[in-house]
Amino acid sequence: MFPYTLKVILVLGDLHIGLVEDSSKTEKLNIILDRFKDAEMLIMLGDIFDFYFECEDVVMNKYRDIINLLEKTAKKIPVFYIQGNHDFFPLKILQERGIKVIKKDLLLFRKGKSFYFTHGDLLSLEGLTTRIFLTFKLWKVLMKLLPCNFIYSIASAISKWSRKRSSQKSIKESFKKAQKRLLKKYDCVITAHLHKPLIERTPENKIYLNPGDWLTFYTFATLEDNQITLWEIKDEINKKEVVKL
Repeated sequence: MFPYTLKVILVLGDLHIGLVEDSSKTEKLNIILDRFKDAEMLIMLGDIFDFYFECEDVVMNKYRDIINLLEKTAKKIPVFYIQGNHDFFPLKILQERGIKVIKKDLLLFRKGKSFYFTHGDLLSLEGLTTRIFLTFKLWKVLMKLLPCNFIYSIASAISKWSRKRSSQKSIKESFKKAQKRLLKKYDCVITAHLHKPLIERTPENKIYLNPGDWLTFYTFATLEDNQITLWEIKDEINKKEVVKL
């Protein structure tokens, strides 16, 4: 975990750029960064991209515009990328451009409150098992031996299947239990992975936040001095919900 003390944070996740040619997502991110140019930090909760295994040329061909945008942003403010369950290409591409890549979680403090960030897949047994398999060294070695186009076709098929399955299944009980454990320890728990934008306040005055996805909802969140705000970006940026801290 990385302890930081901040005032304003911009949070988004599950953009899933890459399966289809869609430059509008990069354009939307650029609009957000311009609108919130006073933000002190950008936190990406993973699955900004989609599956790519050990193929740097493919990654740059597909993601050049957004990687360049993130590199430009990282020269102005801290940019954190928390790995998701679709993020298994060489993340050193981001690290080389000044983006701080985190495998599991990030902990921030502000005005005496604690904020815990993670992608969310590791909060369920299924997600933890999948992550272990996909990061297994023998699997990575095998991927390096296969042609990139072949890997890309497999990765695309897996990703489409995974996203469809995720949208149809209910929240795992193990995820709910892990969420409750985290909310006992931290004042605010922020995850992506479930895709649906949500702000929930517990009876103990703890907060769970999911900024939503850019497949259905096109939402993101801001954490400010005294509030959490959910925003929607389609034709323009609109405020959806505000919760006081």
